[in-house]
Amino acid sequence: MKNAQKYYYSQQEAMDIMKQLIEKYNIDCNFESQQAILYTNEDAKEKKLVLEAEAYQMLGIKGGHLVESIPFPIPMKKALVMENQAQFNPPLAFTKVIIDQLLKNNVKIFENTTAIDIDNNENTIVRTAKGYNVICKNVIVASQFPFYEGQAFYSTRMYPSRSYVLGFTSKNTYPGGMYLDIDQPKHSIRYAKHNGGEDVWLLGGESHKTGQYHKEDDDPYSSLMKYGSRYFSIKEWQYQWSAQDFTTLDKVPYIGVLNNKHPNIYVATGYRKWGMTNSIVAAQLLTDIITKTHNPFQQLYQPQRFHADPDLKKFISNNTNVAKEFIKGKIANKSHEQLEPNKATKTKIDGQTIGVFKDNNNHIHAVDTTCTHLGCECNWNQVELSWDCPCHGSRFSYDGKVIEGPATKDLKKIDYKI
Repeated sequence: MKNAQKYYYSQQEAMDIMKQLIEKYNIDCNFESQQAILYTNEDAKEKKLVLEAEAYQMLGIKGGHLVESIPFPIPMKKALVMENQAQFNPPLAFTKVIIDQLLKNNVKIFENTTAIDIDNNENTIVRTAKGYNVICKNVIVASQFPFYEGQAFYSTRMYPSRSYVLGFTSKNTYPGGMYLDIDQPKHSIRYAKHNGGEDVWLLGGESHKTGQYHKEDDDPYSSLMKYGSRYFSIKEWQYQWSAQDFTTLDKVPYIGVLNNKHPNIYVATGYRKWGMTNSIVAAQLLTDIITKTHNPFQQLYQPQRFHADPDLKKFISNNTNVAKEFIKGKIANKSHEQLEPNKATKTKIDGQTIGVFKDNNNHIHAVDTTCTHLGCECNWNQVELSWDCPCHGSRFSYDGKVIEGPATKDLKKIDYKI
């Protein structure tokens, strides 16, 4: 219970820091206070929400209360409301102002520069894909998945998942609040202000482990559209995008020293889609560690932690899943005959698994689907036209270029003809 309370206080402190920055620099990022509502239509989950509300009282967390309805025609039995939460626009207005302040303080920012390794001998040197090096005293690895693990085995202690979002306008006025369905599949509902235009409703969900699909032609966007059309008065579908994040064994981020062998290398990862506040937690915590300033949350987030329960169960489950995907990928052998445009398949030639994609111009793009991270076989993502690793979340374009890590090297291209 103490760790739950500490986690709450760390997030509350992060939100206060965010507000202070917005006020100090007069950032127009649509920051506003909102209710956060968890809801369910299942008896077992209803009891879970009641216990959650009781836990808030025990921990002295203010603002949580139960209600029997939400302002949407979605079947539900109970909802838990948390007051005084926040939403804002982080990628554009907020981040731009912060970057401007960094530049004023002579902080150097190198764009399009992929860090791939760290040498930590006499000097600490960050190696980049283009051959340039950065020599420094301390390194913070904040690249979603650590590009450098330093025998800390983050690959075995986190799992990646993707989720999807649709943006649309509605015939109705958005009632306020941020909503999350805790049943399966989960769905979230919120909105974004559109300068000079209508508010855009955001419907998210259909999450799954990266590279793992029920069937090859799974289409999360179509599933979200069906759900949205059933419960909201859709005026126009406008946007769609996806995101990927990593979840740790105990669902709390790893923030702190990479491991005991590398005391001057730090990591911030495993935000589990709660990056707005956890990124600020990480910035403050890592600053305090480097400057040797006391921080009450250091032990809570330390990357070296490992608890018998639930970490051991999750560790076994995650790595059993990885082993299954590793083996399943190696024995895949599918027909490549009569491949349709904009489709892909995997086949075997002389024991090697080859991924074959035919574009709309009937050009063939073939790659070795063995992930360049740790050797799992990538699966085809038909919705986003990419090769996705089901073990650790690396993603590659149809012609093998790295989209996101932990892999830093492209898939090998194969000279192949049907």
